[in-house]
Amino acid sequence: MQVIRILLYKVLVLGAGIIGLLATIYFSHRKIKSISVCELIDERINTIKNLKLKGVSVIHPDELKEEIAKNAEDPSWGFDRAFDFTGAVPAIQTGFDALRKRGRLILFGIMRKDAKLDLKPSDILYKELTVTAALTNPGTIKPTLDAIVSLSSQGILDMDKLNMKSYRLEQYDDALKSLKNGSISKAMFNLSDL
Repeated sequence: MQVIRILLYKVLVLGAGIIGLLATIYFSHRKIKSISVCELIDERINTIKNLKLKGVSVIHPDELKEEIAKNAEDPSWGFDRAFDFTGAVPAIQTGFDALRKRGRLILFGIMRKDAKLDLKPSDILYKELTVTAALTNPGTIKPTLDAIVSLSSQGILDMDKLNMKSYRLEQYDDALKSLKNGSISKAMFNLSDL
């Protein structure tokens, strides 16, 4: 008999670009009980909702800030883990503020070198928080693509639901515009016509 272990972490995913989407799917399949995705762009919010992942909810950054303020005196409220995939200082700050005691903020997003956060050392000390970061390793691109192909063939990842779109090379301008306005999460270029 196989035992399914459900992780009781409350996880906050900051950003629903392609990496945030993939992380959310991964967390959901890892049986994490409660995953909240904080996203600003409507198209990305709809993408997460359309995935219909168990235990996943979506929250707008303004709503999350209201929840943080409302529950400021409640030590039981908050997230055990906050993963930032945006690199945006306001998102990172919100993730930090949303952590409960012994929470962990993990930074994956690439931020500007001159970016500054307003972290209170007393929060880190009294809430016993941990802040860690991971710099993307270019050597992981091929294994990542192989994993995406494998998960797609198993029906776990659906490229259409992830708002990934294929373009001909001469459509690069349209691809960049779609990425910039958030209507797609990833642009792929079809080079087979060359």
